[in-house]
Parts: sequence; structure tokens; C-alpha cells
Amino acid sequence: MSAPTARPADAVPDPNLVSALLREQVPELADLPVRASETQGSSNWVFRVGDALAVRLPRSDRYVWDLENELHWLPRLAPHLPVAVPEVVAVGGPSVLFARPWTVVTWVPGELPLPTSLDGPR
Repeated sequence: MSAPTARPADAVPDPNLVSALLREQVPELADLPVRASETQGSSNWVFRVGDALAVRLPRSDRYVWDLENELHWLPRLAPHLPVAVPEVVAVGGPSVLFARPWTVVTWVPGELPLPTSLDGPR
């Protein structure tokens, strides 16, 4: 097997990269199929891992803080929220494959709320 190739920091990830990251840092999940998610965030690329998980990769260095903020607050807020939120399964670190931290989280099934379906701030 050849050594991983360094990727430019602004390269768009694909399922092969996510599989390589899992092999490198979360090998217990490396055999699960990886596919791009139909749901993408403005600050993260999202990939499905199997049926129950997702990988979130910050789109740029400026979004790393958002990821770290989620890591801090999701477990604290989840018990107090009326809706399901992703649970953090693993945290990947920067590597030659991807220069920023990233996470594996549980997939929360359902539909994204549309702005017109919300009753307003609560």
C-alpha cells in the first residue's frame, strides 16, 4: 500500500478521502460504505457512513471553530432539547489527508425544516 498523498487544503473531499480518513483514524468504521450526503451544510461537507453515521468536514479553516463549538455544546444541550441532535462518535484530527479536524456523528433521520415551517424563534 502506498503512502497517503498530501491534498491541498482547499480540495473538495470525496467518499474515497473519507474512507481513507476512517482507515487512518477510526479503523473500526473503515469497512462501512461511504457516500456523499444529499444534505450539505454551509460550513461542513457531509458524508454518510453506513446508514447510522455521518462524517462532517469543515469547508475551510474559519469553520473549525464551529466544529469545536459543536463538540463542546451538543452533548450538553442534547438532554434539554425537544428534538434529536447528532451524538459525537469520534473526532478525527488534521492529517496529510485532510488538514482540519473532523467528526463522526450519528445520523438524525428526518426532513430539514423549511423556513416557512417554523413558528418563529423560541
